[in-house]
Amino acid sequence: MSATKPTVTKSRAVRPSWADFRNGPPTRVLWPDTGRALGLGRSATYAAASAGEIPTIRIGRKILVPVPALLRLLGDEGDQ
Repeated sequence: MSATKPTVTKSRAVRPSWADFRNGPPTRVLWPDTGRALGLGRSATYAAASAGEIPTIRIGRKILVPVPALLRLLGDEGDQ
């Protein structure tokens, strides 16, 4: 009887939907929440935030994104 190796798959994080943002808390963590929702990698997310392309609030070392400002920036007023 030969033993078979288990199949190893790389787990990818689920990309949050904009409905998750609209119905969730008023701020979200810059990475991974906002970055993944925008389809950006970690470095690109921080670069966009430092360039002012993503609205942020810094509290200590934590960088948060105000959800209403982000939705306005993306043209999504939550009417859906």
